[in-house]
Amino acid sequence: MKQTRLQSDLSGDGAFQEVLDLLDGDAVDDGAEEAFDDQLLRLGVRDAAGLQVEDMLRDDLRDGGAVGAADVVGTDLEVRDRVGAALFSHTLVVVEDGAEAFFVDAYNSPTQDTQSFASGVVELILGKNSKLRYVQVQDWGRHVWNFMTERAILGNDSTLNSLHVTLGSKFTKNSIGSHLRGQNALAEMLGIFFADGDQFFDHHTWQLHESPYTTSDLEFKGALKDSARSVY
Repeated sequence: MKQTRLQSDLSGDGAFQEVLDLLDGDAVDDGAEEAFDDQLLRLGVRDAAGLQVEDMLRDDLRDGGAVGAADVVGTDLEVRDRVGAALFSHTLVVVEDGAEAFFVDAYNSPTQDTQSFASGVVELILGKNSKLRYVQVQDWGRHVWNFMTERAILGNDSTLNSLHVTLGSKFTKNSIGSHLRGQNALAEMLGIFFADGDQFFDHHTWQLHESPYTTSDLEFKGALKDSARSVY
């Protein structure tokens, strides 16, 4: 089975690493399974269909096999960070040669009275002949100043299909780029945004064709209401 490593690093919280440690172990007993449930509850990890990821992994546990992080191939993950004065997040997706994955990154919070700051980094690394569908949904409260940097590196014959949905925050600055380093690599970068009130959205995108026979397709669309503004 080709492996896909999925990692989301929450600054100042070792809970995710503890989950990975549990996943990377041998066959897990009932006590370890309960600890695994507790860690996922702390992280708020859910798949996009509303089913808990541990339900999928528990099937492997009951079959008596070892469970590794690679077994989450093709699962849509949503990590909801806790609201605070400042948040620094890091998402890393590595799709190895010949593997496929579908990853959902969701950020949301209620609107609060005090201003908050969010800074996120996303790294997408695609091996030869691999495929990745990456979806990011941002719906921060209207008190958040949000900055996000995303970089994708594509190997030979790899395909990236990305979609960015921007709905929340008071201010958002996104820098989204793709390095098409392998021949016959394909990057499809789509985006949609809706802003109202005094929201301000700034999307900066670029594609670097670093090898011959590479293809990229870019399309961002949005709508503004009231005194909202957007820069592209």
